[in-house]
Amino acid sequence: MELPKYKRFLKSFCGGQDDVGVQWVQPLPVATAKPVALRFQHQADHYISEIFRAIRVNMPIHTAELVDIELCSQLDMSYTTEYVWQVHARDYDRSISLRFDSVRLPRAMQVDYPRDSGELTAHWQRQACFLVAYNQLGEVLGFVDGYPEPWQDQLTILNFVIDRPHRQKGIGTKLLKATKEWAIYHNLNRLTVEMQTKNHPAISFFQKHGLDFCGYNETYYANGDIALFFSGHA
Repeated sequence: MELPKYKRFLKSFCGGQDDVGVQWVQPLPVATAKPVALRFQHQADHYISEIFRAIRVNMPIHTAELVDIELCSQLDMSYTTEYVWQVHARDYDRSISLRFDSVRLPRAMQVDYPRDSGELTAHWQRQACFLVAYNQLGEVLGFVDGYPEPWQDQLTILNFVIDRPHRQKGIGTKLLKATKEWAIYHNLNRLTVEMQTKNHPAISFFQKHGLDFCGYNETYYANGDIALFFSGHA
């Protein structure tokens, strides 16, 4: 059953879009409605109803504004991992032997994000690549923060974050695609990204999307973690 008042409200809420690009979900009975259902109170009629949600198919990704930075810093950037890349290096007379092994941990491990969220404002002020992904409720889902290195023909990604509750939903793939488009638009043909050796979820994600291991740094992070670097075509 169509509810014209709600639909007009949601059409306005979604930027004037009608059915094109918007999926309308019919209302559920109050007893069975999911907690995530959107609740509206119409000031004129004074009623509350469990109603359909409006979900735009195309997730908006925008260049960050200053107001976005505080929202980005509040995301849950931690992750859980079951694997770590162990580094084995030996320095011989005229050669260096280097090997990385992906080793399963005895138990799953929760890891804090290695960077200070307070540095995001300084990164944004460089007016480089800082993209933010939203849903239609205005909630920040994730962001990417990088800076161009034209002399190396690459965009170096410093932060690539998806809010923990919103992972495994394709948001990272869309954000990476937008990052590549930003790089190409600015005549940069490669992406380079760094991550901790224990960040197996991120390593798997970037390998899946065509980035290859290209180096490491044992003294990169302030907390002493080793950084791995991956690179690929934009």
